[in-house]
Amino acid sequence: KDLSANLQALGLFGIDDVFACRHSLSARGLPPPANAQALDSQAISQLIDRYDQVITL
Repeated sequence: KDLSANLQALGLFGIDDVFACRHSLSARGLPPPANAQALDSQAISQLIDRYDQVITL
């Protein structure tokens, strides 16, 4: 499933920060999306702890 249209539309909803799991991308042979920051699992866990709302796609 191509999520590029969803990722491009996030700004319309006030979503400024987009993150992707570096390990998951690597396991699938994918480069990080241009509008997302690739993070390791520990960094993702720390981010989730800081936010009130988290959306996963």
